[in-house]
Amino acid sequence: MEKDKKIIFNKYDAEHIYEISLENFQEGCYICNK
Repeated sequence: MEKDKKIIFNKYDAEHIYEISLENFQEGCYICNK
């Protein structure tokens, strides 16, 4: 398992996580906190 990939991610990954979070959490991205 590569722990670095879980910690470091590019802008695309951040936006993708943000979109998934919006679908699962209507309050917004709990990871990105934008």
